[in-house]
Amino acid sequence: MSKTQGNFKLRVIEGEFTDSQIIVMLGENGTGKTTFIRMLALILRFLSSTFLTSPRRSVLSST
Repeated sequence: MSKTQGNFKLRVIEGEFTDSQIIVMLGENGTGKTTFIRMLALILRFLSSTFLTSPRRSVLSST
């Protein structure tokens, strides 16, 4: 997953998360934290609450 805005390019590498993990995003201003969250939210919306990971499939539900 990647996004380019002008001279800035955000590239996200594949990873796995479990439901018992807490993920923290740290970074200076302009490093792409908000852009990443917006990209992830848009992907989840288009996948109809199903998020596919390799090799397992995790189902997310919005409440």
